[in-house]
Amino acid sequence: MKHAIIACVGALALAAGSAEAGPEDGTLNLAFTDPIEGVDPIFDPKQETDFLASAVFNRLIAYDADSRSYYGELAEDFRQIDPLTWEFDLRSGITFHDGSAFDAEDVAYTINFIADPDQRYRLRTRFTFMQGAEVVDADTVRIHLVEPYAPALARLATSLPIFPSDAHGALEDPSTWGQVAVGTGPYRLLSLDASDGIVLERYEDYAVGAAPEIETIRIRPIPDAQSQLAELMVGNLDAIRVHNADMVMMAGANPDVEVTTYQSLNFLYLLLDASGESGAEQLTDPLVRQAIFHAIDRGAIQQAIVAGGGEVEQIDRICFPSQVACPEGGEVPSFDPDLARDLLAEAGFADGFPIEITTIGPVRHIAEAVAGYLRDVGIVASVDTQSMGGYRQRQQDGEIQILVQEYTHGGLPDAGYALSFYYGSPTRNSSGDPRMGEIARSANSEADAEAREELVREGYDRMVETGLILPISASPAVFLHSSAVTLDLETEALLMNPYGASALTFAWAD
Repeated sequence: MKHAIIACVGALALAAGSAEAGPEDGTLNLAFTDPIEGVDPIFDPKQETDFLASAVFNRLIAYDADSRSYYGELAEDFRQIDPLTWEFDLRSGITFHDGSAFDAEDVAYTINFIADPDQRYRLRTRFTFMQGAEVVDADTVRIHLVEPYAPALARLATSLPIFPSDAHGALEDPSTWGQVAVGTGPYRLLSLDASDGIVLERYEDYAVGAAPEIETIRIRPIPDAQSQLAELMVGNLDAIRVHNADMVMMAGANPDVEVTTYQSLNFLYLLLDASGESGAEQLTDPLVRQAIFHAIDRGAIQQAIVAGGGEVEQIDRICFPSQVACPEGGEVPSFDPDLARDLLAEAGFADGFPIEITTIGPVRHIAEAVAGYLRDVGIVASVDTQSMGGYRQRQQDGEIQILVQEYTHGGLPDAGYALSFYYGSPTRNSSGDPRMGEIARSANSEADAEAREELVREGYDRMVETGLILPISASPAVFLHSSAVTLDLETEALLMNPYGASALTFAWAD
């Protein structure tokens, strides 16, 4: 099932110069906004690292979005032995980039390393459901869970690269693995430099799937979006991902640039501190929270401000139909500023009140739009833009009053995981509603698919009805790219990689 929308666009005064990028030398040139620290989604979990990991590593299983089911990747077959045990039959004839053979020892080593409570990495809570793994024989491995966990396969399919036990086990400091990463994927790590970026080279002995067309991928760190666009225009880059609709319009008249937009798992949202922990006591009043929801024109934000927003459907729940357990339907408060003012007056805030919106750089323009709508109904909203680290610290300290952020579902094709992300941990649960914590825990331990979907439905409905989370817009991935490049955007590949597209989806145009 394709979600790509390819648009060839007209002429721009800033013409592209002679290209250093492109198919002439077989090298695809890309840019990342963040510094490139390595290829390790365990110690450096972020969207751009996931992009690299999808090229360098394979996972045990993969996900078919059309049927909402899982199939083998490094595993040839798999089965659930009991509620706490999954068994995997592994493919034979697979080799790592260093020439070593892939077998059950590598899988068990990787699982046991990641599940080890003594290992310290930032998003360890993603893997606390795993107790460990055991080798049955050279081609069979069993993974044991701590407790029943419904999204277990989703996590294995998206977040668990398999490492070679010998190479990874020899490291004195496992956090340096990303700089020398070795996998079984379609590309091998050729070089890595903090200033010059990273070079990936096609692995000629790749045996898990179809070999990619692109021979070499070079990715440079270019933190400024305008600089990335300029590099694309003069031919030094083949593709960039953009977040701002204005940049799409700027490039939209260049005959040598195309725009590819597709629906990823990302969405933009507004979260309110209903618990009052942040000091914003006004937000503990449900009338105030509903007033805020009615004050925001979600449709206008998606159409006018979100890059690619006009090309995708509006969401009324914070999940997508391609995900397991995503319930149909959903009802979101309408845009009604007069009703918002009435609700504020009923709550005793006819004169409004000051409030702070926390956001991060790539979505600041969305937060500014939300602030403008709130000011229109009398709420004096300011915007505090943080780095990802600063945002996480403010979240941990309970200092966020209103959050405007983008979320990727952790790249998981499972709608239940979002409940855990927002309400499964006391440090993140800003709802002031014990039921939300109960739903989050129950939804991910429920084995019956229908019962689980009903729990997810209750949680998602409660988010909106009690004024906790407002889905603002789907956040499609939008690439500007040279006409020499195409993106073959299969749903399955997109779900595997929340950044936007795996290295396998890029190809040279005919």
